[in-house]
Amino acid sequence: MKKLFFNKLAFLLSLTLFFAACKKEESSPPVIIISAPQESTIYSVYDIVNISADISGSSPISNIKVGIVNESFVPAMSTAQIAVTSSSAYTYSYYIYDLHLASGIYYVWIAATDSKNKQRNAYKKIYINEVPLKKKSVCFITKTSSSSIGYSTIDSAFTIQQQLSFSGDYSGSRISSWHQQLYIAGKYTGNYNAIDLNNNTVKWSIPIVTGSVPCFTGVSSNEKNNYLSFYNGTLKAFDNNGSLQLLLNNTSGFHPVKTLEHSPYIIQEQTNLNGTVKKLLVHNSEFGSDVQETPITEDVVGLFKKNTDNIYLFGNAGNQGKMEIYTISGNSLWNRPLPSGKILSVAQVDSDTYLVGYDNGTIYKYTYGNNSFITYLSGINAVQLQYDQVNSEVLVAEVKKISSYDLGSAALKKSVATADTVIALHLLYNK
Repeated sequence: MKKLFFNKLAFLLSLTLFFAACKKEESSPPVIIISAPQESTIYSVYDIVNISADISGSSPISNIKVGIVNESFVPAMSTAQIAVTSSSAYTYSYYIYDLHLASGIYYVWIAATDSKNKQRNAYKKIYINEVPLKKKSVCFITKTSSSSIGYSTIDSAFTIQQQLSFSGDYSGSRISSWHQQLYIAGKYTGNYNAIDLNNNTVKWSIPIVTGSVPCFTGVSSNEKNNYLSFYNGTLKAFDNNGSLQLLLNNTSGFHPVKTLEHSPYIIQEQTNLNGTVKKLLVHNSEFGSDVQETPITEDVVGLFKKNTDNIYLFGNAGNQGKMEIYTISGNSLWNRPLPSGKILSVAQVDSDTYLVGYDNGTIYKYTYGNNSFITYLSGINAVQLQYDQVNSEVLVAEVKKISSYDLGSAALKKSVATADTVIALHLLYNK
């Protein structure tokens, strides 16, 4: 009797374990085994990653996705859908198409879902090398008459190619190598035009509202979005298709001029309507709210990022150049004495080094680390300055001439005369 009891108990226990195993097997997600690529294979942008995997499950597979994710397991490019077949062997050729992908560690990612909505993710680590940065051309804006401006380029041979002309005056321009676009705004009479630099055509425009006061007062860009300042006090951010991304309404009686995107902030130089009172305003770029402000005395020539908490301001108080470092956390300014004279232009070499063009024909080199301000070039009225980080060149625009100099030796490399007065200078890169 006792033996029969234990036999029944053993049978029930076996039956319970059997059904538990069946239940567990039925609820198991798919199994994914990635056989290619091999772990830590190195690729470059524009390569094809040939992916092979065996995908099976206790329930039929209903959906398979494949992609490449970054180290935070966020998709780095678009995700592809793979057609489900009766075979468990799958292959897919994934094209690394994103020109802007940075070098680093990535993962081939496969996600499989079965008919019971159970999902499994599998990963294989790879390395991707980015596309090297290259300069494509020098772009510059000229004043062709009292009522028109022109846009031209200089190629690698330092030959000028005239591209487009526009009716109207000028308040500012910026270039976006990310989107391969140039943004130019009038002031009283010229539209705001976005130029597609792949074919030198106007991709989209914002018509100017003419009147007794300016309409547009400045242009800026953080590469992905472009910022347009209005005399009525608003600042608008647009994407490369002209879609509004952000609208900021500023203090009544003030309007933005220079703008610097410094995530999560937008830093603005603002002036009152008669230009007698100036301030630096900090916006929260996510919520569009004012964070803080501080008065300034200079007309800003350039705003530059030093680090996460500090901004450089170069400008003029009257006819005297001025440089200040603005600390966001303390809402405070630190002033660095400069040589006598008026600043015409500024170019950032790195977060520590700047080139400053003066109206006395001198270009100075300022280094924050040793707090030095030394003469870099003499006899040049640099109305515009740009630094080419790829070729370590300094691009200098005088009134009707553009030249390139070696950064280290300050030796002249190339020079070309322009037919009209240069009012803006930009560098276009491949990305």
